[in-house]
Amino acid sequence: MCLAMHRLSAIIITKDEEKTIERCLQSILWTDEIIVVDSYSSDNTVEICRSYTSHIYQRPFDNFQNQRNYALEKATGEWILSIDADEIVGPALQEEILRTIEDPGPHVGFYIPMESFLFNQPVRYTWGQNYLLRLFKREKARFSSPIHEKVKIDGSVGYLRTPFQHYNSDTLEQFIAKNNLYTTLEARKKFEGGERFSPLKAFFSPLRIFVFRYFRLKGYRDGSLGLFLSALLAVFNLLLHMKMWELSHSDKKSWR
Repeated sequence: MCLAMHRLSAIIITKDEEKTIERCLQSILWTDEIIVVDSYSSDNTVEICRSYTSHIYQRPFDNFQNQRNYALEKATGEWILSIDADEIVGPALQEEILRTIEDPGPHVGFYIPMESFLFNQPVRYTWGQNYLLRLFKREKARFSSPIHEKVKIDGSVGYLRTPFQHYNSDTLEQFIAKNNLYTTLEARKKFEGGERFSPLKAFFSPLRIFVFRYFRLKGYRDGSLGLFLSALLAVFNLLLHMKMWELSHSDKKSWR
């Protein structure tokens, strides 16, 4: 299928992704344009990206929303495929995307299902069924929220059937480091929005998350990985509340 130049742009944000970025880039070579916004990686991420695209920009990281909107501004395609460095678009999804943007019907965006892997093992239950808005018309969308950013889109959205693959972390160390950043950004977001530390939430919320992930979502069907992941997500939630406490404590000191 022949597409007009810059019909479809893929956008990626990166930070020290040398272990995963090449696999991702190889899976999206069929797009018309690849935009990479890097947060001054200290490894070989940028050098690897240069083998696949000349559209590489560097911007200090402040939050995920601003990084992705910056990438969106650099893209020229009518359609945007937003993808992370630890994700892969397989041949079947490639074909469905190309068919879809040729005949999108009334839609200006599409949710794509995600298959998750952690420590190179599939996670089928604990994270639930995820559909993410990753394909959309550039002029109809913006990213919002500094963490777990969402696409705000002006128009109708549809759903694709073929999933992309998300390889979250290869090691426990990577997973902890990633969620340490997420909880810091999330705590800051909540604090700036007026929320303060609550002992009751700090006690009950992690318990609720474990019960929800392990029992309601049937995380136990993922075996020992489901147990560990449910427990880790509960611990990260507790860490979030601890950081809320730290921010509240620091805020009180600033008024003395």
